Amino acid sequence: MGSSGINAEYMGSSGINAEYMGHKVKLHIATRTTSKADWIIESCENKELITLTALDCESDGFEDTLRPLVKGAVIVISMLPWLLHPKAAKVALEEGKHFCTTSYVSDYMKTLDEAARGKNLIFLNECGVDPGLDHMSAQKIIDEVHEKKGKIVSFHSICGALPAPDANDNPFGYKFSWAPRGVLLASRSEAQYRKDGKEVKVGEAQGGIFDAAHVTQEKFEGVGDMEWYLNRDSIKYIDVYKIPEVQTIVRGTYRFPGWCTTIKAIADLGLTNMDENEALVGKTYNAWMAEQFGTGGSDNSARGAVAAKLGMAEDSAVMNNLAWVGLFDAEKQITANTAIDALCVIFKEKLVYQDGEKDMLAMKHTFEIENEDGSKGTIVSQMVDFGLDGCRTSIGDNSSIARTVGLPLAVAVRAILDGRLKGVSGVLRPTTPALYNLILEEMETLGVTFQETRS
Repeated sequence: MGSSGINAEYMGSSGINAEYMGHKVKLHIATRTTSKADWIIESCENKELITLTALDCESDGFEDTLRPLVKGAVIVISMLPWLLHPKAAKVALEEGKHFCTTSYVSDYMKTLDEAARGKNLIFLNECGVDPGLDHMSAQKIIDEVHEKKGKIVSFHSICGALPAPDANDNPFGYKFSWAPRGVLLASRSEAQYRKDGKEVKVGEAQGGIFDAAHVTQEKFEGVGDMEWYLNRDSIKYIDVYKIPEVQTIVRGTYRFPGWCTTIKAIADLGLTNMDENEALVGKTYNAWMAEQFGTGGSDNSARGAVAAKLGMAEDSAVMNNLAWVGLFDAEKQITANTAIDALCVIFKEKLVYQDGEKDMLAMKHTFEIENEDGSKGTIVSQMVDFGLDGCRTSIGDNSSIARTVGLPLAVAVRAILDGRLKGVSGVLRPTTPALYNLILEEMETLGVTFQETRS
């Protein structure tokens, strides 16, 4: 048996998990930077089953380089940046190979459904944690309600990857597992959801998704105080989950309290601007702020002027956060030529996990249902997973985000290799019983479980 994993730079040890998939599985890793795959290979017992190829993802010959690797595989596992999935999927389809990824189903991927079915191939997408385990755990409950002729009246689904409480030691309450750019650009996103049967849109005119009016505070059992903000498009999941009857559907992202007000301030200051400005390079961060907003306040400083711009006290929590991350550093020089990238540099330096620090994945679904007899009920499904000992060490990665993203995909890949998904084909999410039951049951044996309460 064989599989091909593309791009080790985007894989945790669980992302391809040769050990989990079985000792008879041959794994070929194709990655831009081969040195980043060394620790993955080192962590596996049967190293002779793993081979490695350098892959230039940006070259015109990307598909030509990939094709001979795919020819020798049974399954292509793509952990590439999402823009490259179509190229990898195209080669997999042409060569008659199954294709699996944790990324969202794109419009292009949808066009491959008929051809994949015609070749009896599984093109499995969104099989990580979010998307992935969120789909599986939600769809399982939805299908159970529908089987009993009930209705889903309201559905809230919130998920977040965060530092574990004992590693939550900075004022932002957050650390980056990936590059900061995407997380910071979320401040520019709009959102839409359904509430009481009506579509609601939140954009700049409504204050943005990080405005306090659109951020929800709650206590999460086993964790403590949390807040969550709106995801971009909750409405499309009405069709994904087959719940046309739902009156309210909202999806969101968890953070620790204070994150949203600080990110809103950063957006309000225009610091997520992506326009190139070579004049930034070489300035200190404090000089940049003074140039943008002047000086003022109690000590005629850039900090005082920024506080005035935001309408906040100079010693407010938000201003303290901006100072802590280095926005008023009078010595550190900017090396980037855009505001967003200048910000990413200091965020990446300050909001990082150290070896041995544990992370956490928190997810909660809340359903309001109407039973066949007209009675009402509430179902809450909750999962909290913590990183294991040895998180982010030089060899191996037992972080929660690596395990919860990678293991569901590994379970699915092994099931395909073992022939346990016969009769399943096409472009899929793990929202059918054949997929979600198999993966959720196996995840329980691996320590990732959902706790349900019904009232």
